[in-house]
Amino acid sequence: DVTFDVNGNTSTGAKLSAFNFFMNNQTAATASMVGRFRNNVIGTTGAANSGSEQGDGVAFNTTGLGTLTTSVTGNVIRQFNNVGIIFNAGDTSPVVNATVTGNTIVGPGEEGITLADDDLGDVVVSGLDVRDNTVVVDGRRALALSATTIANPPNPAYVAGLGAIDGNRYCGVLAEPRFRAQQPGTETVGLLGDWRQLSGYDQGS
Repeated sequence: DVTFDVNGNTSTGAKLSAFNFFMNNQTAATASMVGRFRNNVIGTTGAANSGSEQGDGVAFNTTGLGTLTTSVTGNVIRQFNNVGIIFNAGDTSPVVNATVTGNTIVGPGEEGITLADDDLGDVVVSGLDVRDNTVVVDGRRALALSATTIANPPNPAYVAGLGAIDGNRYCGVLAEPRFRAQQPGTETVGLLGDWRQLSGYDQGS
C-alpha cells in the first residue's frame, strides 16, 4: 500500500508528465494508493512546453485490482501538451475514486480533465467528483469521461460521482461524458452536472 501527500511544489521543464502516480497490474484487490495532490504549480505562464513537453500535468495510472483514492485540489497547471489531469485505468479491474476541486488548468493541451479506460475487456469502477475548476484547453475538450466498461450497470458510486460534476468554468469544447453498462450496446451518453462557459477569458497560457 502507498500513501502520499504532494503539497506546494513547483515543476517546470518536464519532458513527459510532470507528476506520475502508478499502480502496477500485479496489485491485488487489497492493495491501495491513497493520498492528496494539492497546491502545486506546474508550468509557467507564457513559456511554451514548460509544464510538459510531451505529456500531462499530473497522471494517475491505475492497473491491476487495487484501489486509488485521491484528491487533486488547488493546483495551477499550465503549458502541457496532452492532458492537465488524467486518470488512466485498465489492464485488469482497478477502482478509481477521485475528487478534483479548485484547480486552474490552462493548455494548450488536448483535454483538461480526463478519466480514460482504454482496455475494452476491463471493468473499471470509478467515482469522480469534479467541482469548481477553471479549464482552458485551446478550444479542445475541457472534460472527457470515456470509461468503456463499468461494473454493475451502472455502478451507483460512479453515477453519484458523475452527478457531483458542478460549478466548473471552461473555455473550449465540453465533451459529452460517456459511461456504459457491462454489456456492449447499452451505452448511456449525456452531460451531467453544471459546467459554465467562460466569457472573454484571457487564456494567459
